[in-house]
Amino acid sequence: MGKKKKHQQGVPVPKWLVFGFKTIERISPYIAMRIAAHIFSKPIKFRTPKHEKKQTLNCTSKLHHIAKIDEHIMVYEWKNSGKRILINHGWSSRGTQMYRIAEQLFTAGFHVIAYDAPAHGQSTGSKTNMLQILKVTNYLAQHYGGFYGIIGHSLGGGVSFQHSKQANEVKKLVTLAAIDKMSTVFENYTAIIGLSQKTCLRMVAYFERKHNVRLADYDTSLAAQQIAIPTLVIHDQDDHDVSVDCATNIVKHHKNAQLVITEGLGHSKILNDPKVIDLVTSFIKAP
Repeated sequence: MGKKKKHQQGVPVPKWLVFGFKTIERISPYIAMRIAAHIFSKPIKFRTPKHEKKQTLNCTSKLHHIAKIDEHIMVYEWKNSGKRILINHGWSSRGTQMYRIAEQLFTAGFHVIAYDAPAHGQSTGSKTNMLQILKVTNYLAQHYGGFYGIIGHSLGGGVSFQHSKQANEVKKLVTLAAIDKMSTVFENYTAIIGLSQKTCLRMVAYFERKHNVRLADYDTSLAAQQIAIPTLVIHDQDDHDVSVDCATNIVKHHKNAQLVITEGLGHSKILNDPKVIDLVTSFIKAP
């Protein structure tokens, strides 16, 4: 599906930043870990492209105050009379990035809800994590009366699985380039900025103590074992941000999942590919 192309993925890490982290780590591994943990929790806010703003004419937007995290979350609605679908975007993204999927589902008669996660897009906050985002999806489910289907990209794919395992009303689940093991997320991040495996383990332990959780409990493949709803897992084999191995492992642990592997779309272009969007729409529409 699609022709294989070379294209930029992710955000390049400056050499000076890697050098800085390595230098600090030699002096104090703990300080290096704390600085890395702080940056890890702060998504990059990219400017919304003009074409994206123009193409969201069918949706309305409104800020919702989420008391449990004390943040204001921007929620987008493509209002319709059909079943409700929730869209969970990825890290350093925004709800409207997946507007092409939302628009096609809206045209098919579905009522689509998307949002900017805390510290993303037009929502408030400077730092966030999966635990906070799950509180947002729980609020939205309660506010709208649950969702028939959930669609998630990257981190949002992991969020979609975590939410679905506790929400009986969800009947369809779609993920695109979803993350799997939380340990891999931390390992990839610390490796990119030049920190050692030992410092990575320190960082995992720090987050587990701070939030009183076991990060492995939030692995997507573990959540996959706890749900049986029809699930479509889409991933590109040329994704350099989240390995396609995540998709194969998720499906391996799921009782009722279909795997689609694309080529040449990478981590983000997969959201705009017409064939992928048609697949998602057909899957959600199917009885």
